[in-house]
Amino acid sequence: MSDEERWSRRRLIALGLLTEIGYLLIGHPAVSLWVKVGIQSFQFVLYLAAIHEVCHRSLQRRQALALLGLGILFRITLLLQAPFYSGDLYRYLWDGHVQVAGHLNPYRYAPADPILAPLRNDIQPLVNHPDIPTLYPPVAQALFAAVALVGGSVAGLKALMVLFDLAQLFLLRAMLRGGGMSAGRILIYAWSPLVITEVAGNGHLDAAAIFFLILGIHLIIVARPGLSTIPLGLAAGAKALPLLMFPVLAGRIPRRFWILPFALIGLFYLPYLDAGKALVTGLLEYAERWQHNDSLFRILLRCLEALNPTPSLKSLIQWLQSLLGDPFWIPILYRYAYPVYLARLGVIVALGGLAVWLGLKRVPPLSGCFWMLGAMLILSPTVHPWYLLWLVPFLTFFPSRAWLLLTGLVSLSYLDPGPVVPEVTTHSWVRWAEYLPFFALLIWDGFRARRGKTATLFGLPSYCESKADSSSAENAASGSTG
Repeated sequence: MSDEERWSRRRLIALGLLTEIGYLLIGHPAVSLWVKVGIQSFQFVLYLAAIHEVCHRSLQRRQALALLGLGILFRITLLLQAPFYSGDLYRYLWDGHVQVAGHLNPYRYAPADPILAPLRNDIQPLVNHPDIPTLYPPVAQALFAAVALVGGSVAGLKALMVLFDLAQLFLLRAMLRGGGMSAGRILIYAWSPLVITEVAGNGHLDAAAIFFLILGIHLIIVARPGLSTIPLGLAAGAKALPLLMFPVLAGRIPRRFWILPFALIGLFYLPYLDAGKALVTGLLEYAERWQHNDSLFRILLRCLEALNPTPSLKSLIQWLQSLLGDPFWIPILYRYAYPVYLARLGVIVALGGLAVWLGLKRVPPLSGCFWMLGAMLILSPTVHPWYLLWLVPFLTFFPSRAWLLLTGLVSLSYLDPGPVVPEVTTHSWVRWAEYLPFFALLIWDGFRARRGKTATLFGLPSYCESKADSSSAENAASGSTG
């Protein structure tokens, strides 16, 4: 081992120890929110230094295992502490408790419903928005019920999410190896402060849904498109977001398999069908009312408010009503004549159009989903920090400097005490500090890329999906003739 390699190893050990100290502190209840965010910001700097140290090097097996071991240690450290940023985990536990202890449907009854009074425990007062029934899809509910069956503890649910997180870590490692990429790139995911705090620290369900999505994409890349529909269905059944990916991926899947993801979601919904229309009550409440930490959506909304199209739209609806009578959909049109709903409708149309366009262009699966997720995050009316978890696995393949920067800046949004319902921001500087550097770097890197210059983190090459696809096809062909 050369002197440079020895010094590099020592630097990595020092970075790992400093990072571990940060995780020991960040989850402590005596540490204030501002200090927690400051610690996480410092950890992000350490994280970038660690990536720079290893990203271009061919790691020995022992070194790679040591770095992965440190990533696992960081997760175990937060696994043993209570959630400190978000209380969504308590809703997960409550939904599981209602199903197992009360044999009741969480879509039918909000946590505050008097019918659930006999089931109330120490978790119920911690549930957010107790007046709204659950919005989580049925695969998520099955996971919540499974945790409830084995005790329904905070540590148990966080441990399940960490297992999905670690499974994804090793899946990404295998995908990078299959694509001929350097092993050091796995640190982009393994040491991500955002991933560690939001999954091991706060136990977010997204870890399970993202794992299923990446597994589905991997199966498409290795020429198993029919089989890919099972994890894709599970992903959409855990969180609705992967539904946006279906048009992007459909061109890579034989048409006879297209129904399978939806059939699988329907199968998981069967035990909950007695809720009727209430199946979507919580989801509609979220889609129509929530707004927090948004970027381009806020600009779109302000433009619509300035244009004030509502009077003209109402006149048009009245003309239709005089012409057609009173069909059931007229009140719905009146509702969507207001800027806040027009903006949300515009986002849905834009994202749907982008998904169809990417599908028709047969954009490769990883880059197509990366584009979709990026568009969703900058157009969405709500961008909680854990929403960026969806992008981190893709950054191991497409190491965008701007998007990686946003994974470090997004924790600033916890300093904005404005409610998520509706649009009140107490600390407007937070959004500027978070998004201005991101968009500036995104635009700058876009110009650099158009000029053929390197615009990725530390000059790392992007994943070549065409090469990976052809390699997978060759492997499949040799396997069928062997």
